[in-house]
Amino acid sequence: MESYIYLIKNKDLHIIGVANNIDKAQKLLKPGVLVAHVKTDNSGFICKQLYQRFSECRIPMSDYFRLNASQVEECKNTMRLNADKAYFEPIFKGLTLVFTFLISWIALFFLIIKLGINPIFERFF
Repeated sequence: MESYIYLIKNKDLHIIGVANNIDKAQKLLKPGVLVAHVKTDNSGFICKQLYQRFSECRIPMSDYFRLNASQVEECKNTMRLNADKAYFEPIFKGLTLVFTFLISWIALFFLIIKLGINPIFERFF
């Protein structure tokens, strides 16, 4: 069965874990920020592999790791390379998506009025 393996950053700590529902995991680990995730059939194997690779950075008896920037990139690459199906975050989500949609809609609305409707009314008046 497919599940997600994720990397979440919370201040200077990173959490590597497995979840069936990435949204629930993200809400549970707030205020952490999702750095990377992949959906795969072998998430347990990848998680175990990452735990072994970064064992020297692991905080004892937890899923938390103190990773530097190069280790975070290595973790993301390991996840990406070992996953059979990679699902990446969209560019726009949340409030950014809403504001982008509204601004695009308003711009399109004004273009239609300026280029489509105004020339018609200018002929009559």
